[in-house]
Parts: sequence; C-alpha cells; structure tokens
Amino acid sequence: MSNHNRIVIIRIVASTLLGLMALGGGAALASRGIDVPAMWWGGG
Repeated sequence: MSNHNRIVIIRIVASTLLGLMALGGGAALASRGIDVPAMWWGGG
C-alpha cells in the first residue's frame, strides 16, 4: 500500500485547521475592531 491517501488526508486536515484558525482569528479581531499592524502579516 502507498502513503498517497494518508498524505492527502494530512494535507486536507492541515489546510482545514489553518483555514479555521485564520477565520477565527480574523473574526475575533474584526469583532473587537482591532487594526492589526501590517508587520504582523509579513510586512505587507
């Protein structure tokens, strides 16, 4: 058996968790009306 399915599942779970954390963090900041410094997001 190959590890292809396992790799796909890991990638899906990881991307989902990252997306949820990003959405949760953004929603929390937006609800509090906090302006996030650009340097926190890579100096953009």
